[in-house]
Amino acid sequence: MGDRMTLQETVWTVKEEAYVARVAWNHSIGLSQETYQELQTHHDHVYAHETHLQTHQTQLQFQSTLIQTQHQVSETRFQMQQTAMAKLRETDCGRQAQLTEALRATVLVLQEALCCFPF
Repeated sequence: MGDRMTLQETVWTVKEEAYVARVAWNHSIGLSQETYQELQTHHDHVYAHETHLQTHQTQLQFQSTLIQTQHQVSETRFQMQQTAMAKLRETDCGRQAQLTEALRATVLVLQEALCCFPF
């Protein structure tokens, strides 16, 4: 009878230990799943922030390109204005030379006319 009681106690102890091991295992699995979910949540937040940063970087690059383009347009416009001003100066100098020649010719004609007609 003593062996039978010892056997029952051993069986009961083994079952109890198995139960405790299952509870511990389930608890461990539950914690692992909870930890995984927390990590996944953090991962999702990091991904959202990275996407947000990439969007801002793209916007900054676009703005930088836009500013460079505007600068190039302004520079081109300035060069065109400088070229137009140089052409106008050249034309003005040519016209001034023509007017000067015309005035000299007129003065010569008037001088000849005054010499030919006595007063």
